[in-house]
Amino acid sequence: MIKTVIVDDEDIFRRSLKSIIDWNDLGLCLVGEAADGRQALTVISQTQPDIVISDIKMPIMDGLCLMKEVHQILPAKFIILSGYQDHELIRTAIQFGAFDYILKPVRNDEIIGVLLRAVDRIRSERAYAQQEISEVWDIRELISKYESLFIHFIEIRDIDGTNQTVSACFQNFSPETLERNSRAIEREFIYLAYKICDTFKVNRSIVTDYYTTADRPDASFQGHVPVADDVCKLFELIIKDLAYQKNTGRKDIVQDVIEVINEDCSQNLSLEWVAQTYYINPSYFCQMFKSVTNDTFMNYVIRCRIDKAKELMQIGNLKIYQIAHMVGYTDEKHFSQLFKKHTGMTPSDYQKRIAST
Repeated sequence: MIKTVIVDDEDIFRRSLKSIIDWNDLGLCLVGEAADGRQALTVISQTQPDIVISDIKMPIMDGLCLMKEVHQILPAKFIILSGYQDHELIRTAIQFGAFDYILKPVRNDEIIGVLLRAVDRIRSERAYAQQEISEVWDIRELISKYESLFIHFIEIRDIDGTNQTVSACFQNFSPETLERNSRAIEREFIYLAYKICDTFKVNRSIVTDYYTTADRPDASFQGHVPVADDVCKLFELIIKDLAYQKNTGRKDIVQDVIEVINEDCSQNLSLEWVAQTYYINPSYFCQMFKSVTNDTFMNYVIRCRIDKAKELMQIGNLKIYQIAHMVGYTDEKHFSQLFKKHTGMTPSDYQKRIAST
């Protein structure tokens, strides 16, 4: 149902209007009334109506002030009631966004006709809004299908591959979708760009600065070519920033991770942990780690744990399962297999060898 509020300082008029209209038959629900604009603000705030029928002249706060206040918080349709002498006020009300006006004394057929038009307008707007929401979800779903490709090409700093992926993605949009939803498409790509920046530890300001500069290919949002060009240019900037980081930031991240591993190898040292801690793509981090240490991340972790296990075995009174737990393994059998692979002997044999020396 479409919610309606009546605002008029004449109590008799409000009672008359409530009784002469079959609200349910018009698809309306009368949710409140008020005697002046100030009182109406409270009622409107509480009921959130779709239509406000308001007198233009009232004490404390008139209809014009009420409409200006309400339109700051709510897109309600205002039907203004006025006298024959209020031509200037009516003109101002229309300028302020009134849906329509009715001269007093109000005729039943006239108020019903205006209400029916308001109902039709609201239903049309709701249907259009629902269509827009559906289209935005379709756009989001389509772009998400290309997300892994964008991440891959940006990760390897392939500008041509990124541009080709943008082109392939935009080919899925119909001309009507591009014309109607260019802003929505742009917003979804901005959201994706933010995610990519977070993944590769690129400063988000690259995105915000680009969309607030006058150097963009076209700032009019008209047609799909400028929007696609915007996206290509934005991803190119991200790739260039990654290239700059190649010999600076990546060593810092790897060194931080190495220090954590060396300090306490018993904690959960997985690629998922690295990704969540440093906001970096796991496969990209593996490449970084290998380029800096000439070793894989997991192999480095295992070697540190085995070295720590050897130190613990020097104590002499610890069980194998205790040592396994102390270096980050809950499965003693798995620990024993890794230990033998890296040392050539089982943990028990290693302990015996230590004991005999």
